[in-house]
Amino acid sequence: MTFDKQINTALVQNLKLKAKILAIVFGAILLMQIISLSYLYTQTDLFVRVVSIKMAVLGPLLLLIAFLFEIYAHRYFGKLLRLEKEISKKFAYSITFIEISFPTCIIIFASIIFSDNNFVTLLQLLNSPPTYIYFLMIMLSTLLLDFKLCFFAGAVAGLQFIGLSLCFIFSEGINNMIDLPN
Repeated sequence: MTFDKQINTALVQNLKLKAKILAIVFGAILLMQIISLSYLYTQTDLFVRVVSIKMAVLGPLLLLIAFLFEIYAHRYFGKLLRLEKEISKKFAYSITFIEISFPTCIIIFASIIFSDNNFVTLLQLLNSPPTYIYFLMIMLSTLLLDFKLCFFAGAVAGLQFIGLSLCFIFSEGINNMIDLPN
Protein backbone atom coordinates (compact mmCIF):
# COMPACT_ATOMS: atom_id res chain seq x y z
CA MET A 1 0.00 0.00 0.00
CA THR A 2 1.46 3.34 -1.02
CA PHE A 3 1.79 6.27 1.31
CA ASP A 4 -1.02 8.22 -0.43
CA LYS A 5 -3.41 5.31 0.01
CA GLN A 6 -2.46 5.02 3.68
CA ILE A 7 -3.13 8.74 4.19
CA ASN A 8 -6.48 8.46 2.40
CA THR A 9 -7.43 5.43 4.49
CA ALA A 10 -6.56 7.33 7.67
CA LEU A 11 -8.59 10.36 6.54
CA VAL A 12 -11.65 8.28 5.70
CA GLN A 13 -11.34 6.47 9.04
CA ASN A 14 -11.20 9.86 10.78
CA LEU A 15 -14.28 11.03 8.88
CA LYS A 16 -16.10 7.85 9.83
CA LEU A 17 -15.16 8.46 13.48
CA LYS A 18 -16.35 12.08 13.22
CA ALA A 19 -19.68 10.99 11.75
CA LYS A 20 -20.05 8.42 14.55
CA ILE A 21 -19.32 11.02 17.25
CA LEU A 22 -21.80 13.50 15.77
CA ALA A 23 -24.45 10.80 15.32
CA ILE A 24 -24.09 9.90 19.01
CA VAL A 25 -24.30 13.57 20.06
CA PHE A 26 -27.32 14.31 17.86
CA GLY A 27 -29.01 11.04 18.85
CA ALA A 28 -28.52 11.75 22.56
CA ILE A 29 -29.91 15.28 22.23
CA LEU A 30 -32.84 13.99 20.18
CA LEU A 31 -33.60 11.33 22.79
CA MET A 32 -33.44 13.87 25.63
CA GLN A 33 -35.72 16.24 23.72
CA ILE A 34 -38.28 13.52 23.01
CA ILE A 35 -38.25 12.38 26.65
CA SER A 36 -38.62 15.98 27.88
CA LEU A 37 -41.47 16.76 25.51
CA SER A 38 -43.21 13.48 26.38
CA TYR A 39 -42.92 14.24 30.08
CA LEU A 40 -44.24 17.77 29.61
CA TYR A 41 -47.15 16.47 27.57
CA THR A 42 -48.18 13.60 29.85
CA GLN A 43 -47.33 14.83 33.33
CA THR A 44 -47.78 18.61 33.35
CA ASP A 45 -49.92 21.33 31.91
CA LEU A 46 -46.82 23.27 30.78
CA PHE A 47 -46.97 21.70 27.35
CA VAL A 48 -50.14 23.55 26.46
CA ARG A 49 -49.06 26.84 28.05
CA VAL A 50 -45.36 27.03 27.19
CA VAL A 51 -44.44 24.64 24.40
CA SER A 52 -45.60 25.72 20.97
CA ILE A 53 -46.43 23.22 18.27
CA LYS A 54 -43.46 24.60 16.28
CA MET A 55 -41.09 23.55 19.04
CA ALA A 56 -42.75 20.19 19.60
CA VAL A 57 -42.46 19.20 15.95
CA LEU A 58 -39.65 21.19 14.34
CA GLY A 59 -37.09 20.72 17.12
CA PRO A 60 -37.03 16.93 17.04
CA LEU A 61 -37.37 17.01 13.24
CA LEU A 62 -34.25 19.16 12.88
CA LEU A 63 -32.30 16.84 15.17
CA LEU A 64 -33.64 13.76 13.39
CA ILE A 65 -32.44 15.12 10.05
CA ALA A 66 -28.97 15.82 11.49
CA PHE A 67 -28.87 12.36 13.11
CA LEU A 68 -29.88 10.61 9.88
CA PHE A 69 -27.35 12.68 7.90
CA GLU A 70 -24.55 11.53 10.20
CA ILE A 71 -25.71 7.89 10.02
CA TYR A 72 -25.64 8.17 6.22
CA ALA A 73 -22.18 9.76 6.33
CA HIS A 74 -20.90 6.99 8.63
CA ARG A 75 -22.17 4.32 6.23
CA TYR A 76 -20.81 6.20 3.20
CA PHE A 77 -17.33 6.43 4.73
CA GLY A 78 -17.47 2.74 5.58
CA LYS A 79 -18.23 2.04 1.91
CA LEU A 80 -15.29 4.23 0.86
CA LEU A 81 -13.02 2.22 3.16
CA ARG A 82 -14.21 -1.10 1.75
CA LEU A 83 -13.75 0.05 -1.84
CA GLU A 84 -10.48 1.88 -1.01
CA LYS A 85 -11.65 5.01 -2.81
CA GLU A 86 -10.47 8.54 -2.15
CA ILE A 87 -12.67 11.24 -0.74
CA SER A 88 -13.05 14.16 -3.10
CA LYS A 89 -12.16 17.66 -1.92
CA LYS A 90 -15.54 18.94 -3.10
CA PHE A 91 -17.32 16.40 -0.89
CA ALA A 92 -15.07 17.19 2.10
CA TYR A 93 -15.80 20.92 1.81
CA SER A 94 -19.53 20.37 1.34
CA ILE A 95 -19.86 18.07 4.36
CA THR A 96 -17.83 20.50 6.45
CA PHE A 97 -20.07 23.39 5.39
CA ILE A 98 -23.21 21.43 6.26
CA GLU A 99 -21.87 20.39 9.66
CA ILE A 100 -20.60 23.88 10.51
CA SER A 101 -23.99 25.34 9.55
CA PHE A 102 -25.86 23.11 12.01
CA PRO A 103 -25.34 25.42 15.05
CA THR A 104 -26.54 28.36 12.95
CA CYS A 105 -29.71 26.42 12.09
CA ILE A 106 -30.30 25.66 15.77
CA ILE A 107 -29.86 29.31 16.75
CA ILE A 108 -32.19 30.48 13.97
CA PHE A 109 -34.73 27.86 15.01
CA ALA A 110 -34.47 28.96 18.65
CA SER A 111 -34.85 32.60 17.66
CA ILE A 112 -38.05 31.80 15.78
CA ILE A 113 -39.47 29.97 18.79
CA PHE A 114 -38.33 32.42 21.46
CA SER A 115 -39.17 35.57 19.52
CA ASP A 116 -42.88 34.99 20.22
CA ASN A 117 -42.44 34.96 23.99
CA ASN A 118 -39.98 36.85 26.17
CA PHE A 119 -38.18 33.91 27.77
CA VAL A 120 -34.88 34.67 26.05
CA THR A 121 -33.90 37.71 24.02
CA LEU A 122 -32.21 37.30 20.68
CA LEU A 123 -28.97 38.70 22.09
CA GLN A 124 -29.03 36.16 24.91
CA LEU A 125 -29.25 33.42 22.31
CA LEU A 126 -25.81 34.43 21.08
CA ASN A 127 -24.37 33.26 24.43
CA SER A 128 -26.50 30.14 24.70
CA PRO A 129 -25.17 26.56 24.57
CA PRO A 130 -25.80 26.05 20.81
CA THR A 131 -23.03 28.57 20.08
CA TYR A 132 -20.55 26.22 21.76
CA ILE A 133 -21.27 23.63 19.08
CA TYR A 134 -19.26 25.80 16.68
CA PHE A 135 -16.14 24.92 18.68
CA LEU A 136 -16.95 21.20 18.55
CA MET A 137 -17.51 21.32 14.79
CA ILE A 138 -14.28 23.22 14.14
CA MET A 139 -12.34 20.77 16.32
CA LEU A 140 -13.86 17.79 14.52
CA SER A 141 -12.88 19.32 11.17
CA THR A 142 -9.24 18.86 12.19
CA LEU A 143 -9.74 15.10 11.77
CA LEU A 144 -9.37 15.67 8.02
CA LEU A 145 -5.76 16.72 8.56
CA ASP A 146 -6.12 19.53 6.04
CA PHE A 147 -5.20 23.04 7.12
CA LYS A 148 -7.19 24.72 4.34
CA LEU A 149 -10.32 22.78 5.28
CA CYS A 150 -9.88 23.66 8.96
CA PHE A 151 -9.42 27.30 8.04
CA PHE A 152 -12.53 27.07 5.86
CA ALA A 153 -14.50 25.59 8.77
CA GLY A 154 -13.37 28.36 11.14
CA ALA A 155 -14.05 31.09 8.58
CA VAL A 156 -17.54 29.78 7.78
CA ALA A 157 -18.39 29.45 11.47
CA GLY A 158 -17.07 32.95 12.17
CA LEU A 159 -18.93 34.52 9.27
CA GLN A 160 -22.17 32.77 10.18
CA PHE A 161 -21.87 33.87 13.81
CA ILE A 162 -21.06 37.45 12.81
CA GLY A 163 -24.04 37.44 10.45
CA LEU A 164 -26.34 36.14 13.19
CA SER A 165 -24.96 38.70 15.63
CA LEU A 166 -25.53 41.61 13.29
CA CYS A 167 -29.00 40.37 12.39
CA PHE A 168 -29.97 39.97 16.07
CA ILE A 169 -28.42 43.30 17.10
CA PHE A 170 -30.27 45.24 14.42
CA SER A 171 -33.57 43.45 15.10
CA GLU A 172 -33.31 44.05 18.87
CA GLY A 173 -32.06 47.59 18.45
CA ILE A 174 -28.65 49.04 19.20
CA ASN A 175 -29.89 50.51 22.50
CA ASN A 176 -30.69 47.06 23.91
CA MET A 177 -27.23 45.59 23.35
CA ILE A 178 -26.39 45.49 27.06
CA ASP A 179 -28.98 43.42 28.85
CA LEU A 180 -28.18 43.68 32.55
CA PRO A 181 -30.24 41.80 35.11
CA ASN A 182 -32.13 43.81 37.74
